[in-house]
Amino acid sequence: MAEPILQRGLELLLYKSDGATPAVFSFFCGILSKTATWTRAVSEAAVLDCDDPTATPWMRRTAGSRSLQISGSGQMAMENLDELEASFNADGSEIWRLGIKGRGYWEGAFQLTSRELAGAEDGGFISLTIELQSDGPVVWTDDPTFAV
Repeated sequence: MAEPILQRGLELLLYKSDGATPAVFSFFCGILSKTATWTRAVSEAAVLDCDDPTATPWMRRTAGSRSLQISGSGQMAMENLDELEASFNADGSEIWRLGIKGRGYWEGAFQLTSRELAGAEDGGFISLTIELQSDGPVVWTDDPTFAV
């Protein structure tokens, strides 16, 4: 039996563009846990069988809009605090990359839609949770040199 190729969770990496042309991407430090959720809206209709109109119809679906949500949590890296504040208060979208080390990345415009800071008991670290929502297309780029 052949075993699957697996990748460590720490090799799912989040980067943010500086907004310049050409863009320079910086690792968004502190975010340890990342989740990417792709969603697709569909339209659906029950379709009758014209040869047997009394048969129970089957549902047919057509693809609609797509979206990507990226959630992340970890420690609040203080070097990101000013940038995080600016991102949350920005009127427009910013370019982000979510990638897998040695494989490639998804890139697109995102809005920072939520952020949460939480204090820790017993002298622990401040934690951060963020959520990004795509604003337009998010494109996959196959790049074996990503983050290597």
